[in-house]
Parts: sequence; C-alpha cells; structure tokens
Amino acid sequence: MSSRRQQITVERPELVRKLMLVGSGPRGGEGLETFAPEIWALFSKEYSQPDGI
Repeated sequence: MSSRRQQITVERPELVRKLMLVGSGPRGGEGLETFAPEIWALFSKEYSQPDGI
C-alpha cells in the first residue's frame, strides 16, 4: 500500500504536502542491516517538533 502512496507523491507532487512513512521497508526486513550508521542514527533520533522530521 505505501508503494502506491510513494508513486503518487513522485508523479503528482502537487497533491501531497507531506508523506510520512512509518514501518516501511522490504518484506521480511531483507537488506535493512546494510544501512550506514548515519541512517540508523536518524531512525533512533527523537524529534520534539513535527517540523523537525
């Protein structure tokens, strides 16, 4: 389902102000362990304001 939303965001950006993907990833999590440490740091960061995301 989220891939459709991502596609709409790319094809029709005027329809989407913000798109938040939560828990999005490959089925079964294959390949997640290959993210760079900098990416993992973003996943664990706490944001106090929604605009900081």
